[in-house]
Amino acid sequence: MPRRAVIDIGSNSVKLLVAEVVEGEVRPLIESSEQTRLGRGFYSTRRLSATAVSLTAAAVGRFVREARVAGAEGIRVLATSAVRDAHNPESLTDAVQRLAGLPVEVITGDQEADWAFQGVISDRRLAKASLLILDVGGGSTEFSLGCGPTQTFRESFPLGSVRLLDRLAPGDPPTPAELEACREVVRDFLAEQVAPVIAAALQIGGAGRPQLVGTGGTASILGAMEQGLAAFDRDRIEAARLARRWVEHWVAELWGRSLAQRQQLPGLPANRADVILFGAAIYEAVMRQFDCPTLRVSTRGLRFGALLDESAGAWGQADLTSPRASWAGAAAGSSAEARARQEVLAVMNRFESEPAHARHVAALAGELFGALQPLHGLGGRERLWLEAAAYLHDIGWTVARDGRQHHKHSARLILEQRWEHLEARPVDLIAQVARYHRKSLPVLRHKRFAALTAADRSLVRTLAALLRIADGLDRSHRQRVRSVGATLTTGAVVLHLSATGAIAQEIAGALKKADLAQKVFRRPVRVELA
Repeated sequence: MPRRAVIDIGSNSVKLLVAEVVEGEVRPLIESSEQTRLGRGFYSTRRLSATAVSLTAAAVGRFVREARVAGAEGIRVLATSAVRDAHNPESLTDAVQRLAGLPVEVITGDQEADWAFQGVISDRRLAKASLLILDVGGGSTEFSLGCGPTQTFRESFPLGSVRLLDRLAPGDPPTPAELEACREVVRDFLAEQVAPVIAAALQIGGAGRPQLVGTGGTASILGAMEQGLAAFDRDRIEAARLARRWVEHWVAELWGRSLAQRQQLPGLPANRADVILFGAAIYEAVMRQFDCPTLRVSTRGLRFGALLDESAGAWGQADLTSPRASWAGAAAGSSAEARARQEVLAVMNRFESEPAHARHVAALAGELFGALQPLHGLGGRERLWLEAAAYLHDIGWTVARDGRQHHKHSARLILEQRWEHLEARPVDLIAQVARYHRKSLPVLRHKRFAALTAADRSLVRTLAALLRIADGLDRSHRQRVRSVGATLTTGAVVLHLSATGAIAQEIAGALKKADLAQKVFRRPVRVELA
């Protein structure tokens, strides 16, 4: 069955959906989310910050690789409110193109509302109902009206949870006065900008009153909280029917707790415990403004609708053999590079006892390569060699059971393989990059390194510098650093880490192994945790 993937860059988080699409039905296979807060601090300047761009592009790159490993035949990267409103959208679109090799589609608010509608009605239980669909995001909220496949109204409004958080910035815990101030802001916005536009279509109080359906993160969280869920469960969340009094209850409950207390609530992800205040307040205000007795929750919104889009060229493939294509993204059998990749992975699987660590280091190395491309100026071929070295850097452990000299054994094993799809020069370079992932740096007293041309010695230094940092970022072998981005200043390379759990060990490992990078790039390396 055909598989497709959509990566949705929002103001609060980046989300991935990989699914099979069969006869108008979306069958989810992978759903992932990573909070990067692209919209934090944005609404006062309308400029995307370098840190948020770096983290967001790194998350997109990771999701692209995940989608391709899952067999997605087409991948679309979409960006919504923050990017379409930014004065510098190219800072993100260029970073994603460089890191992931795919273009970013910056969609309009109307398109966002349309796909949210199409996604919700892909649920057969809602396919023929009269609906008012509300998609509350970080930077915007989309309203859609329709019955069955006929959409009668759609519009996007500049009202969102991250936008309100930046504007109102309540204390911890929030005060009753701050809750009332938020309610007043949202109530006035709805009365002045939303109600006049859709009041007639809503037919409030008439026989055609639509059901209110919420889609997006806030609605799913409210449904999960109502059900007390510890983990995502689509069937149970979509079974939620929240009476208006219960939405009002949850608003009062959330605003009455400190951030730490909210983070303990079942169904509420800890990293959403700040923005949920405003998302819930928007739903409360809409239900009051339009006299909606019940909120029904749908987990099928924008990404489901985008997957169902069959417009011309929507699912055109990226050129996987281009210089910007990643090693992990090459389609099996599509090129000589793809065959070489399969051969490298086969060698890794034969020797590597911890393939999860090797794959994770390769992913982090690829992200570093893309983020630091303005410094090193290398292309897709060199990136492939770096990722190959990352896949194979620890295979020497099969010989050196105590770990001693395993980096040298890794290089030897790489050189000794009978490679059918890699020529002698790339094999030599891959082996040397793997050899220098630990301990001593490449120097001319090492005979094999000295035998390289000056250009290849420079290349090995650069790629080994990136591999050393990537390996340090998984020092615990627990894959706690989910992604890495970087910003460049005249005085430093600043690495931005997105992580789960304590990563003091990983930060120490990266800084220790940044010694070669500091020599190659002629500036210190610093680490910041998002």
